[in-house]
Amino acid sequence: MMIYDYCIVGAGVAGATLAAALRRLQPSKTIALIEMDGGIASPEAEQEVVIGRQFGLPITRYYGLGGTSSLWGGACVLPNAQDFRSNAWPIDLTELLPFYDIALQSLGLLSKSDLDAANERVDVKNDIAALFVNGVAAEFQFELIQQLLPAPNLFHKYDIISLGVNVIRNAYCTKLNFLSPRRVESITVEIDGEKIAIKAKKFILCCGALSTPYLLHRSGSIDKSLLCNKNIGCYLSDHPMGFIGQVRFKRKVAAPYFHRVKGSNDIRYKLGINHSRYGFNHKYYLIPSFKVGSSTVTEDVKRALLTVRERSLSFSEIMTLVRNPSVVLQILSYLFANNPKVSLYDIWMIGDQRADCGSLVKRDLGLDGVEKKIINWELSKENIDEMYEAKEEFINLLRYAGFSVTAHIDRSHFKEYLTSAAHHSGTCRMGLTSQDGVVDKNLQVFDIDNLYISDASVIPTGGNANPSLTIIALNYRLAEFLAANE
Repeated sequence: MMIYDYCIVGAGVAGATLAAALRRLQPSKTIALIEMDGGIASPEAEQEVVIGRQFGLPITRYYGLGGTSSLWGGACVLPNAQDFRSNAWPIDLTELLPFYDIALQSLGLLSKSDLDAANERVDVKNDIAALFVNGVAAEFQFELIQQLLPAPNLFHKYDIISLGVNVIRNAYCTKLNFLSPRRVESITVEIDGEKIAIKAKKFILCCGALSTPYLLHRSGSIDKSLLCNKNIGCYLSDHPMGFIGQVRFKRKVAAPYFHRVKGSNDIRYKLGINHSRYGFNHKYYLIPSFKVGSSTVTEDVKRALLTVRERSLSFSEIMTLVRNPSVVLQILSYLFANNPKVSLYDIWMIGDQRADCGSLVKRDLGLDGVEKKIINWELSKENIDEMYEAKEEFINLLRYAGFSVTAHIDRSHFKEYLTSAAHHSGTCRMGLTSQDGVVDKNLQVFDIDNLYISDASVIPTGGNANPSLTIIALNYRLAEFLAANE
């Protein structure tokens, strides 16, 4: 039986990036890249049961080549130092910055220094930002965010097939097989009902924050050493997001939602407003609107429209669109990055979730003997209250600057408007020791010599940054570590 140098489980954002980086750094090494496929459906072998808060999105994952990069919006957000909170991350931002630049370069985007320079060149004299910039307090900062439109499937962008990586498709990884308590000998994959063992010197799990801990739990039921780490599957985090109100201006203006910066190869940007509050980061966007007011129904349809690449709209969603053509106009404005001049803007908030060990993914064997994946995403009352108070501060800032705020979501309905941003993370978090994490700062699973995890599950805190760029940067860093320690 062939023994690969590296076996990567999952061909999504993490796995595709790692496979491409390893191939460039170690062209002579053999790499197996395992992908389950299946599209938007969860595999039959994983019966999912959601017992906590619903994610509120039609799709949050994609099983196939490229993984969730088949769905993402292409936003590449650089975190700030506060996102790397010292009590959670075993590394700081400065240690990862060189790999963020590598990640940005690989995507054809500006480096951090070039982005900072571009930020200075943005002309906002006629933008909303200029209308209330003097009223922005120190805890609010404008930020340019690079966005790939259209958003690429990273497996195809990296051209993994032509790199000579052995891609094994329609292969569902069912468990890790241990040679000893400290070493994985092989993984078992199921292909068309047949179980096959794949051996490698090193294994890297890139299955995502909902599937990686489940695989570890399944393997731990066979090899008890994995069960010793109480952090596996815990601290399931996301970015709670939602509509929080509308702001009306006295005249029609073009929102600085998208920019084209002169001298930057026509790269598109989004302008976000960061809000640092009590050690947590939130972000707001002003989005052109064509109708006064909103409802949970129309907001649900907006989110559904953003996932039509991999699903069809339901009859009820189509009827909602027929009754609300303004929703279509808003989504088209977003997808084609045009800046219509309007006087009404929706205010969107993307929140920073507090880590909660009760928010988790676990394995359960029911009375019927059927194994289930239990997903319990929770937002604590304290987290929701803190987000609401942050939202109130931003609304009051707008009012202080002289703007009319309408359709304001009050406390009693605030929770209803919050959904997942499909940024699942934290379930195999990095830590200094096995007491506070599942992997160390080099993404090696504690107490197992040849097992690594390198997907969003290792991110301890979400901050206000979309996780994709951080995942890509972490995998470039891991590829260099593995090459240096060969």
